[in-house]
Amino acid sequence: MAPPNKAQGPPPRATINGSRKVLTYRGHQWLRQRVVLSVLSGKSVKIEGIRADEVEIGLRGGTFTHTCPTSRGIGYFLEPLVVLGCFGKRAMEVTLDGITGEEGRDLSVDMIRTVTLPHLHLFGIEDGLELQIKKRGSAPLGGGRVVFRCPVVKSVKTLNFTSPGKIKRIRGISWSTRVSPQFANRMVDAARGVLNRYIPDIYLYTDVYKGEDSGKSPGYGLTLLSLSNTSALHSAETISVPTPSSTSGGPSGFDASSATAVGSTPRFQTPEELATHAARLLLDSIARGGCVDEAHQWLVLLMMVLGPEDVGRCRMGALTPFSVRFKIAPLDSPLAGNAVADSTADGEPASAVDGDDDASSSESEAEGRKVVMGMQVNEVKRSTAAADEDAQSSGIRNGKYRPKEFMVSCVGVGYGNINRSAA
Repeated sequence: MAPPNKAQGPPPRATINGSRKVLTYRGHQWLRQRVVLSVLSGKSVKIEGIRADEVEIGLRGGTFTHTCPTSRGIGYFLEPLVVLGCFGKRAMEVTLDGITGEEGRDLSVDMIRTVTLPHLHLFGIEDGLELQIKKRGSAPLGGGRVVFRCPVVKSVKTLNFTSPGKIKRIRGISWSTRVSPQFANRMVDAARGVLNRYIPDIYLYTDVYKGEDSGKSPGYGLTLLSLSNTSALHSAETISVPTPSSTSGGPSGFDASSATAVGSTPRFQTPEELATHAARLLLDSIARGGCVDEAHQWLVLLMMVLGPEDVGRCRMGALTPFSVRFKIAPLDSPLAGNAVADSTADGEPASAVDGDDDASSSESEAEGRKVVMGMQVNEVKRSTAAADEDAQSSGIRNGKYRPKEFMVSCVGVGYGNINRSAA
């Protein structure tokens, strides 16, 4: 792939054979999402300028043997397969080798198994959906293996998820490879020391791997998730970071008592520090509100768009950047129940699809837009009394600060699997 000409600026859309439109993007941002949407929609995309300033430009990744490179975790490759597998010609079964969990980058296989896949249950995808961890492989050398199975479906269900409910239980997995088995127990005790003050129904499993099933590098981590009485999931995880000596020295070079730092972000190395940090991250995710945590907003939004031609709604807390722009109404707005997500990834202006009349649509468009967490948001006009009340409270309700929540809605495109054997 040739390096782009920086003087020309972002490339415009191109056409092939004079009729077929090709969406052209620059850079590696949202690469997986763009490829997934390209496959599902049948539209061609052209991506330029990936690592244009480096010697080895272009894509880097695994091979067709499904051996993932140690530069990225297995979760990086699993996330797009979770969506694509549902609409394939036949049921998918993929074996991936590599790093099963790495701090600060991709979702671990534990997070995908216990949190990502249950989100697909909201859309009616359950039977035959499975992720098995055959071997664990910590960074930097990997050596893990997972088997992912995904059924094919005819279509997905409409989501109407507006009540986060109350947290009723917390579960977690404490795992370790090529270190003392006591590391897993120490993480459980430290996490319970924080979480027991929040809720009594807590059960944390230990998963200790030894021998050939423990991969090539030492490591340990903790994955936590909370479940509400309305099936809302929030999650958090923390994984140990290998010291510089362990990248070449293997298990003998691992020092669990030392702490490293990448950039300005501290990395917690002792089991107690790691588990305490993970527990606090989970409580922070719960405090942000919503029915979906930040790590899985993209999945829920994408599946909502692929759903039937009906209005789907989901309540969310803090918004994360995504390649699709939505009209979003604050939860305390009288129009929150009718907010719509009606714009596509290419950024073209969208029309109202929630059934409002022309007057209300033109009024909301005229109010102007702002950007929240990288997403373009249409502000919704509110009554003076409500505005004054919010100004007085300054985000503090009942003596506690509550983050802003949003109601995100969209009308699905009615995407369906054309394979006759699909359920």
